[in-house]
Amino acid sequence: MKTNSNEESIFREALGIVGAAQRATYLDEMCGEDTALRTRLAKLLLADESDWTGFDRLAELVDQQAELYSEEPIRPVVENYAIQDEIGQGGMAVVYLAEQVKPFQRKVALKIQRTNQLGSDSFRRFAAEQRTLAKLNHINIATIYNAGSTSAGNPYVAMEWVDGLPITTFCNNNRLTITERLKLFRGVCDGMEYAHHNSVIHRDLKPANILVAETLQGPIPKIIDFGIAKNFAENKEDDARITRESQIIGTLQYMSPEQASGDSRVVDFHADIFALGVMLHELLIDEIPLAAEFKAASTLEDSLKCIRETVPKPLSVTLKTLPHADDVAQHRKTSSSALKKEFTTAVDFIVSRMLEKESCDRYQSIQALKEDLDCYLAGRPIPALQRQEKQRRYRRRYLGWCVGTLLCFVSCTYTVFSFLVGTRLEEGGGPRKKALSVLSGSDPVGNRMTAVAEMDSVAALSGGKKNSSETSDLKMRSESSKTARSAEAISPAPGEAFETAESMGMRFRLLPPGTFEMGRGTTEHQVTLTKPFKMGIYEVTQAQYEQVMGENPSSFIGPDHPVEGVSWNKAAEFCHNLSALPAEKAVGNVYRLPTEAEWEYACRAGKETYFSEGDSVSELGEYAWYDDNAGDTTHPVGRKKANAWGFYDMRGNVWEWVEDWWDAYPSGPIADPTGPESGKYRIARGGGWNAYAGITNATHRSRFPPSKVRNLYGFRVVLELTPEELSAAVD
Repeated sequence: MKTNSNEESIFREALGIVGAAQRATYLDEMCGEDTALRTRLAKLLLADESDWTGFDRLAELVDQQAELYSEEPIRPVVENYAIQDEIGQGGMAVVYLAEQVKPFQRKVALKIQRTNQLGSDSFRRFAAEQRTLAKLNHINIATIYNAGSTSAGNPYVAMEWVDGLPITTFCNNNRLTITERLKLFRGVCDGMEYAHHNSVIHRDLKPANILVAETLQGPIPKIIDFGIAKNFAENKEDDARITRESQIIGTLQYMSPEQASGDSRVVDFHADIFALGVMLHELLIDEIPLAAEFKAASTLEDSLKCIRETVPKPLSVTLKTLPHADDVAQHRKTSSSALKKEFTTAVDFIVSRMLEKESCDRYQSIQALKEDLDCYLAGRPIPALQRQEKQRRYRRRYLGWCVGTLLCFVSCTYTVFSFLVGTRLEEGGGPRKKALSVLSGSDPVGNRMTAVAEMDSVAALSGGKKNSSETSDLKMRSESSKTARSAEAISPAPGEAFETAESMGMRFRLLPPGTFEMGRGTTEHQVTLTKPFKMGIYEVTQAQYEQVMGENPSSFIGPDHPVEGVSWNKAAEFCHNLSALPAEKAVGNVYRLPTEAEWEYACRAGKETYFSEGDSVSELGEYAWYDDNAGDTTHPVGRKKANAWGFYDMRGNVWEWVEDWWDAYPSGPIADPTGPESGKYRIARGGGWNAYAGITNATHRSRFPPSKVRNLYGFRVVLELTPEELSAAVD
């Protein structure tokens, strides 16, 4: 809203413009979407052009000016609604409590857009909110009843009136316990899970937008204000026009790091999970994460940097530092000491995971979050926390074993050294004779290293004087012995030898060149692959990975399970090492990760549907391991049905790394795309054992740092065709 001084300057500038058309153009430009300001200025200019009649109309003019600048604007007129009180307002709209007249009387919340300019960004966003709310019908989301325009042409929407308080205020006023708060919060999760399954993200979740209504069934949280929501099922070009690049969208203290980056293209469902984490943090201890850091920030950029980079302390640690911890406890019907005991590692784990800086480290769906909340509320262990603690115990045991082994080695070395020194002092030259017996072959090979150590010990004690020819010969024989033992150690056991990918059980299928529609909806674009290629029928297994890399980083152990816990960097290194095997190198085989286009081409298998078997999720369980049937673990490859081209587990089991850096899709047709030359994130496709059905499809894209390691990520490989094979395939 312009200030009065700005209004005066616009008015005075407009007085100097002679032509009515030019003056109107100037006012439109200066007032923008502020129709109220435009109306006032027009009245003032009209009054200025009128003849002055003296002070006899002074009182009337004063009343007119008071009306123009009144704190309480004239209420709009909306057919079939009797407007009562203003109950809220924002930058784009004003919300009134109103009474619907017919076909039956009921109270509604009437949200009226401030502008009636059809081409404005706020008008388009208001219309988008109406479309979004119209498709959402859930007990935890405020219902839309009707939409239309006021008598002045301003669009409005009539919604369910929620006679309630913000969730944090409601909880404190009613002194709800931690358990009661978590149960209420779970209702919010139910509503947002429903929105996400309908391709809608809120982008402005905060306590003020979660109102709690008292009902006969108990308190029910209602999510309101989808004014800046994003609907992935709608035209993304429209969203791009409304939300300009580098525009910061959301409420600062509840904003996710990706929102704070200003890149609206990377904002997805994970942003809502972060905001829910901030809200849960506040719901539990009456303080948002990083409250002190926000207070210390002197500029907007300082606050945004804090959101992007500063990791908040665990909830339990923050509670201990609160000066008002006793008040917090009283609002929860408990003492401060008892409250601290309620915040176990499980609570810390849930909240901290929701607040992870990287979206890939947060819960991958609200369903996964709800499952952990349910475990805590039921007193059951949280599976992911159990795995984390198990790995931590294993690392501690392994470290203890290493330290113990090192101490044992040092102790043995010291004992042997002491024995040798004692023998030398008592017998003189004994160790030298023993070493020479090794050279003559009268001592086993296993004692040769000890002999070298003894020779060096004696030399040190005798001032470095020893027979150089004997020592040189002994060392040479010792090195020969070590080489022989090393060669024996790396030789594969019978039945485990491998020379090629084929001998490890890797199978490939030749795919011809082709053209297909990549992406979905407004991201859909035509892609042509001009060369044939071979892609692995299965995801790389743990046995195959271990044979090439010499290690198995997986959490869910099983030789025929897909390898996971692999970063993009390690997946690329596997391809390099596989290509470097002598037998593979001899025939010119080169292995690599598939490009994103190659992956989707193989996953779609000639289909144009959302899932490779159709647009319905009903058959997904026959083709994929995902959160509904995986049981929080991976499964052996190839146990589900193959797609139409014979590829298994293209969706589910593990997210599959592809070659490309992440970027927005091109706007038109393209041939053999490989993505940008550099970037911050690599792309993973297909969903995994933890993914919900909505993202376990042929088109969903996820991005992760290339060094990121979690038990979600695996891969399959592509075998490039040799020139001879390529020529034969083309023929």
